[in-house]
Amino acid sequence: MCRKCIVLVSLLGLLFSHAFCFGAECLNDMPHQKIYAINKEDNGKVLNVRCGDLIRIELETLGGAGYNWYVDTLNADYVELLPGIPNHTPGGEIGAPVRGVWLFKSKQKGVSEIKMDHYRIWEGKEKAIGHFSVILSIE
Repeated sequence: MCRKCIVLVSLLGLLFSHAFCFGAECLNDMPHQKIYAINKEDNGKVLNVRCGDLIRIELETLGGAGYNWYVDTLNADYVELLPGIPNHTPGGEIGAPVRGVWLFKSKQKGVSEIKMDHYRIWEGKEKAIGHFSVILSIE
């Protein structure tokens, strides 16, 4: 009889721990993964996404003048900046704006903000000429 109790308690513990983890974080193998394309028109909006979805932000930058977009606010518990994609697509002419591209992945249920500033690195964020933010409501 004692063996049955141990097995039962172990199974219940496993069940509760799985339910707790499922409620708090995303599963890596969720089949519904979507990619959301975000640009300057989405500034200040709230985007409803699911765990594991990808958020692709594309913003024009004045790279020829030394400006770039920099991620200012990002809660790594909820959203991850993914490496490995080319960050800039050149424009047609010398000195023309270039398109900066950033790819983020939602990791955990909750609400988080991605905030970016457009400035020259040597002048600092205080002299930013543009700001961008989007709020993610992660389900």
